[in-house]
This record gives sequence, structure tokens and C-alpha cells, in this order.
Amino acid sequence: MAVGVALLLTRPPMHNAPVRLSKIARQLSGPAFGGGPPMEERSGPPRDMERRGPPPGPPPGMGLRGPPARHEWQITHSSEPPAMPRGADLAAASRLQSLLAARMGVDAQRVRVFVDEPPREMHDDPQLREGFVAAWLTDSGEWRVMRSAVAGFPNAFQRQVMWLFGIGLLVLLPVSWWFARTLSA
Repeated sequence: MAVGVALLLTRPPMHNAPVRLSKIARQLSGPAFGGGPPMEERSGPPRDMERRGPPPGPPPGMGLRGPPARHEWQITHSSEPPAMPRGADLAAASRLQSLLAARMGVDAQRVRVFVDEPPREMHDDPQLREGFVAAWLTDSGEWRVMRSAVAGFPNAFQRQVMWLFGIGLLVLLPVSWWFARTLSA
């Protein structure tokens, strides 16, 4: 019972949070570096203002709520378009591709979207779950590719279950040996 309660209270999320197509469009068309919020989402004073003294607030890298969030996707650059993953849903991919192209204001031939499973609700800004690949052909002829990071086996939750099972086994084995000895005596 205690192992189950500990698992319930301390378990990490099993999957990455869904990402809206609008956020994917901002990330793909944003700055050239591989992470962080796009320029329009950055906070702080304008660059042309003269600052005196250290900036207010927590030190760099630490938000008001603690350390920065884990990366749930990777952005890379490639000269070739991304290959279609095995098991991709082609019907949903073509619909998402046209939605992403409309959001970015480019031709549908300049974007690629592949998903393992279609979004639950297909509206103008659907949420893509873990396992998506989105790409945009930049003006320089390079593909900017965004892939969701999928944890392999064992993920954090599975590792925690294995550790708690092992600890429970180590605690219960001596108790069960002692109980068996007292019954047989």
C-alpha cells in the first residue's frame, strides 16, 4: 500500500504535454537558435533603453517558479526534408500540413507535418501529442525541423516503478523469511 501511495504522489508525467500548432509555427519561424521562447514572447526591457544596475528578479536561468522546464522538443536544421516516420497517419498529416502552412503564411509545399496519431479535435489550432515531426523550408533553402522528444524505455515513470518494486522486495523478503521461520517452529 505504501509503495502505491509513494508512486502516486511522486510520479513524473508519463507523456509530454500536447503542443498547439500555433506554438509549433512560432517555434519554426522564430529565431535561428535551437530552443527557448520566440522573440515576441521574451520578457524584459526593450534593448534600446539604458539600464542602470542589475536587472530585477531572479538570476538568469531561474524563473519565479524554479528551474526552467524540460525540453519537450528538439529543433534542428537539415538540407533534406524529414523522412516520413513509420506508422505516420497520412490523412491527418495532409490536413495538419495545410493548417501549418496557413498559420505560417507559406505554400503548403514548404511545410511538412507527420503525426503518429491524429489530434483528438481537428480545428484551426489542434494540439499535437508526443511523436510529431514538423518542418519548414526556410528562404535559405534549409529545412528547420522540430521533433517532439519521446522518452525511450525505461522512461522516468517506469524507472520509478522498478525502483519502488525493488525497494518493496528488499523490505518484504526479510519479513517474509522471519514469518516463515516463526510458523515452522
